[in-house]
Amino acid sequence: MNGHDEAGFTLVEVLVAVGLLAVIALALAQTLATSLRSAVASGRWMRATQLAAEGMERLRAGDAPGAIAAAGAFERQAAVVPWAGNARLLRLEVSVTWNDGEAHGIQLVSLARR
Repeated sequence: MNGHDEAGFTLVEVLVAVGLLAVIALALAQTLATSLRSAVASGRWMRATQLAAEGMERLRAGDAPGAIAAAGAFERQAAVVPWAGNARLLRLEVSVTWNDGEAHGIQLVSLARR
């Protein structure tokens, strides 16, 4: 045996391993950041949908359109108009909008008897 048969890693092997770990860690960090942004956006869409559904139920219960308030960064507007297709029906509309750096909105429309 000569003096060069020592067990262990060379500096090149260690640098390659550290480089691979860094690339994998960066990819995981980007994936987690994207997932977090998607979860936040999904939560906003869910809250807007809940506010719109609640607004629609309040209109059906007889609340005046102007009496429907929204919470937080969301803005909810409601309207009740006669439906042109049948004089005995009303068109109920609820819109929820919000801005998180980009404008978003959702609208629910339904018909109800007078």
